Amino acid sequence: MHNFIVVWVDFRISSYLSALFQRVLPVEDTADVDLKKLNDMVLKCVSRHLKAGDDGSFPSYAMEFKARNNDSIKKTDVLEMLGDAVNAVAPTSKVDLNNADITFMVQLVRKTMMVGGMPNYYAKRKYSMRPKEEKRDDVKAGNGENTSSVNEAVENKEEAGADGH
Repeated sequence: MHNFIVVWVDFRISSYLSALFQRVLPVEDTADVDLKKLNDMVLKCVSRHLKAGDDGSFPSYAMEFKARNNDSIKKTDVLEMLGDAVNAVAPTSKVDLNNADITFMVQLVRKTMMVGGMPNYYAKRKYSMRPKEEKRDDVKAGNGENTSSVNEAVENKEEAGADGH
């Protein structure tokens, strides 16, 4: 199922077919909210995804945590659980917050916990289903202002100031 989601995300990024889905996340395990169950789920997920490669090195990792309508488990508790699980399974694995090989997702929605491992989460634009939009160099990202005309105006003003006019 996990490979299907990765292939589907790749396909959807390349061609925009509908606006029904914004993001798809692979959930591998669910349970009612309980700290001990969450610890077991995280350990199982880490042991499933952090395996040594052919050269003996372990992949880098990160964590995405989101709690909706639930404040019984804190992000710091989950970070500690993940750290303990990684130290037990893959002690030489490194944290990479910008481009991790595996991102572990922990989501709490009301009375349900969801855990999953997502390969190349940041490289795949956080599994967004929207196609990648082309960015124009002449449009400023923030307000759509045409930066080329602004740059020309600044240059013209500097030239006029240098001439003494």
